[in-house]
Amino acid sequence: MRAFPCLSAVYSAWADRLRSAGVELLLQHEVTLVKRTKGGITVQWRLIDHVDGEGVSRGIGDAGEADFDEVVFCCDADTCLKLLGKNATWMERKVLGNVKVSAGKFLQSNMLTGNY
Repeated sequence: MRAFPCLSAVYSAWADRLRSAGVELLLQHEVTLVKRTKGGITVQWRLIDHVDGEGVSRGIGDAGEADFDEVVFCCDADTCLKLLGKNATWMERKVLGNVKVSAGKFLQSNMLTGNY
């Protein structure tokens, strides 16, 4: 059983919409470093061949980087800290370093209504 059987169709439609708006998507790329600069944020990446069953990617070169005004991390806290590395602020290390994850459990917090 798959929780989201049509998820690939959702991602394909989203990618098509982004491309039609002029967005360049770098698929099969792994972000290796995110660092702050005077002008914004620099993101470094590398092209990957595949990811094995253990989640380890095999790079095949073709590294690059680009500068951005802002970056949104869509990953778990540990990965975020790894990408920020020594560039993480004290607050980022404190907040992201204290995230607790429990397999199979989900906690939703609604800060607006006070239901935790």
